[in-house]
Amino acid sequence: MVNARGQGRLLARHFFWRFLDNDLISPDSDVHEMAALGLAFLAVPSLLGTGLFLFTYATPFATPYQRLVTALSDKYLYIAWSMLVMSMVTLVEWDALSLDARDYAVLGALPIPPRALLAGKLLALAGFVIAVIVAVNAVPTILFPLISLSATGLTLPLSQAGRMVLGHAVSCVGAAVFGFLAILALRGLLLTVLGPRWFRHVALPAQFAVAVGLVIAFVSLPSSPAGGGAAVLLSPPMWFLGLYEIISGPTMFRAAGLFELQKWQVAREHRARDLYLSYQPMFSDLAMAAVAALAVAAAVAFALYFAAHFRHAAHLRQTDASQPAGAHRLRRRLAGLARRVLVRDPLAQATFFFTLQALGRSVRHKLYVAAYLAAGVLITYVTLAPVIVRRPAWLFTTPRLPTLWVQLVLSFFLLVGLRAVFAIPAELRANWLFRLTVVGDPRRYLAGVRRAVEACVVAPLFLVLLPLHAMLWGPRAALLHAVFGVLWALVLLDVLMLHLEKLPFTCSHVSGKGGIRAFWPVYPAGFIIYAYWFARREEQALAPGGSPVVLALVLLVVLIGLRLYRDRQFARRSGFVFSELPDTAAITLEL
Repeated sequence: MVNARGQGRLLARHFFWRFLDNDLISPDSDVHEMAALGLAFLAVPSLLGTGLFLFTYATPFATPYQRLVTALSDKYLYIAWSMLVMSMVTLVEWDALSLDARDYAVLGALPIPPRALLAGKLLALAGFVIAVIVAVNAVPTILFPLISLSATGLTLPLSQAGRMVLGHAVSCVGAAVFGFLAILALRGLLLTVLGPRWFRHVALPAQFAVAVGLVIAFVSLPSSPAGGGAAVLLSPPMWFLGLYEIISGPTMFRAAGLFELQKWQVAREHRARDLYLSYQPMFSDLAMAAVAALAVAAAVAFALYFAAHFRHAAHLRQTDASQPAGAHRLRRRLAGLARRVLVRDPLAQATFFFTLQALGRSVRHKLYVAAYLAAGVLITYVTLAPVIVRRPAWLFTTPRLPTLWVQLVLSFFLLVGLRAVFAIPAELRANWLFRLTVVGDPRRYLAGVRRAVEACVVAPLFLVLLPLHAMLWGPRAALLHAVFGVLWALVLLDVLMLHLEKLPFTCSHVSGKGGIRAFWPVYPAGFIIYAYWFARREEQALAPGGSPVVLALVLLVVLIGLRLYRDRQFARRSGFVFSELPDTAAITLEL
């Protein structure tokens, strides 16, 4: 028998490793090895950034107050990065943040008190937060305060050096905890208000919107308190920067008194000193805001967490881990229409509906596609925001390059994301069904997959953007832009599926297979050709005196040529791969 304390430790360990559940990881992989790799992946950016800062502070000519002013933006970067990484990791682990129907279905039958389940989940959450925080902040917390004083020749007492380390640790850890609590509070609010049924439908759009908003805020918010204003006072990373300076600032004041200034350094040091001291009242207000925000976030997050748990725990205990949705009348009519119009071949119908079901029911697959689409949205924002700020005369009147390539960027990342998730099995143990039934020409099966992407991904994307473009440029230019975009997206789709040897969602996946590390330059080159180069050609075709018909004909010729080449390639194949093996160099035969 296991006592209550041992039971809690076992549950906490079980829930902690649940955070590593991932369809990209083989079931035979060592979970401890994957945990170490994941934490190392989180630690690398901070470690590299700290090494680069060594060149910034290695000059012996920078005075203490100059270093203080220079370090403000670097400290902000550490704080914002810690908050961003913790928030993004929490979003990725969205489904594992609280007990769900699967937990109750598996563990509810055992003689485990409900409070023990909750305690185990909370301990696992604490361990998860600590592991991420240590991975992201451990090295910078020790090294950055030392690097900021490098080349000064100053030797500080241990207590003062410890205060600088403490300021870095408290601010970065506090920022990370605030990011975690904010996401936890949002999840608890949605679950409490909407209930488990509607929560499942809203969760993914909420994750997508929050992830995009976080990264946009990361690149848009001011990184220095210069100028003050609402953008500084309402920026959460700035709150913790104020806390950083309140804790570690007095140490640098003492260091400045020990530094021997040269004559040519006196004026520069005085200007830097006056500037830094002018920020002190703001730092005090920001530090108070940081402490208050942490307290409020903790109270709200755990209140909503427990409210959602106790409100819906009984419902979850009675709910099966999987709940297949019933077919609605509208869905049946659309399926019948698809059979009559889009896919008449029975084999193509099978893969058409299988592809839609796999994408529609798997939260993990949708989350991966959403991550790719979020990258496209961010690139669009970074490119378009400076143009919108300048507001040139042509911005809302004529099709120009910065606005033309928006739909190209979005379609590129959406299609590449879909091609990536094709390699992830929906349910690997069920692929025997396809092994037994997939016979004949592979083109017939892939035709259904391609039609599913064309009808339910490509077409909706361009139909959504069409009204916006019509309002900006008029119906003719908008329609031509949509036609060009659809044709170019179909070209990309055929290129991505040209050498597809696996039936999507049915084959085992080996992480890192395919030589991505060797051929990674191909991907940015393909993106530049697809988005920038074609947007330039389209701009020329839509300009006065251009020839849009010629561009459309060229796209049709390219598309027809690709499909003829694809048919020749697939005619030589006899079937699909259902069990992927590692690359030859990685096969060790257990030796």
